[in-house]
Amino acid sequence: MRTFMKKFFLLFTLLCCVVLTNAQNDNRLAIQLVTKNSVAIGLSQDQLNNFTVSSTYFNKIAGTQMVYLLQTYKGLPVYNQMLVLAFKDEKVVSNAGAFIQDMGKMTNNQPPSASIIPSEAIRVAFTEAGLVLPASLPLLSSSDNGSKLNFGKTDNVTEDVTAELMWIPIEKGNQKSVKLAWQVQVVPAGKADWWHIQVDAANGSIINKFNQTVYEGKDQKSDNKHISLLRPKEDNLVATQTKKEALKKPTLLTLPPPTVTSADYKVLPYPIESPNYGTFAVVNNPWNLSGAGNNATTDGWHFDGTTNYNITRGNNVFAYLDVAAINAPNATTNWPDTSTTAIPALSFIQTPDPAQQPGVALNQKIALNNLFYWNNLMHDVYYQYGFNEVSGNFQTDNLGRGGNGNDYVHAEAQDGGGTNN
Repeated sequence: MRTFMKKFFLLFTLLCCVVLTNAQNDNRLAIQLVTKNSVAIGLSQDQLNNFTVSSTYFNKIAGTQMVYLLQTYKGLPVYNQMLVLAFKDEKVVSNAGAFIQDMGKMTNNQPPSASIIPSEAIRVAFTEAGLVLPASLPLLSSSDNGSKLNFGKTDNVTEDVTAELMWIPIEKGNQKSVKLAWQVQVVPAGKADWWHIQVDAANGSIINKFNQTVYEGKDQKSDNKHISLLRPKEDNLVATQTKKEALKKPTLLTLPPPTVTSADYKVLPYPIESPNYGTFAVVNNPWNLSGAGNNATTDGWHFDGTTNYNITRGNNVFAYLDVAAINAPNATTNWPDTSTTAIPALSFIQTPDPAQQPGVALNQKIALNNLFYWNNLMHDVYYQYGFNEVSGNFQTDNLGRGGNGNDYVHAEAQDGGGTNN
């Protein structure tokens, strides 16, 4: 046993070294390309000395090396300053985004050290968000030389409270400057809001407040209802209805890879945005819209590399109710929908009843099925344009194609934290 453990540890160490070396080589290539093309990109020598490679990968579809740069200054990130670059034959062929010029002047040569301590910045942010700061908020982790801090969750937030020291661009009329600030993440419990509050690191005043949640009014007009890309064929829209309407608990079926060969979903088929623009219809095997053998749908929609599901879950998406606003599924209030037929032929066919409230089980089911369908469809369409595994798409299993797996989408229907978000 001891010999086996030694061999296993050695193999694991070697694998880690290979992954680390590949990442280092990719970053080195990215830096070489940026340096070689700095004039064409428009980078000054100071900017060349102050950036980090956020991500880089080779886009096989376009034949380009993609490089994402984040601007830094004195070892700290500059908020929202990014360059997205594409290189072909070692020349820049696409250049989007911008870096701030003359950071020394813009910051008034301010040192990268805060006068306001993180706990005070968090107190200011909690007050701005209408929350009471707990008496104790212990630091859980620190990274980037203490500029990124994680304080975990408290009773009145649903996500970790974090504080990050960074440079914030300021515009007031024609006046532009850059200030040092703590960006504090606050996600209040019982609400849909997800706040990023930027607190001046010199005096504790609030510079900016951004809500990462977007609220959409129900009367908003559609601007894409005429798009026809990947529209389901008419022979795939079958108006059938199941007799089994009873709510079922989710069932996980651990079977050999992938065994779901057919599935019907009653949804608002592409390109119908909402019931304001069309009606629900049954779509059969929508993953076939990508074409046979397409890498976007190797695992289909209900297999994640290890488990076949007969619920609204698969490699790309896990769709479940979040009526309880806990951001997690369960078998009582926050459930996914379950097929009314067994693997290999699944059926998610429910007929909505607009005369009843959205919260009745029937309408919740169709909301889940529609959400599952649209999230998977986005995955499959974006894949055709280069949003694959290596470029950071959302999949549990990346099938050995690069990138980081285990980042499927949690698609939450009827979120209890709010509406139209």
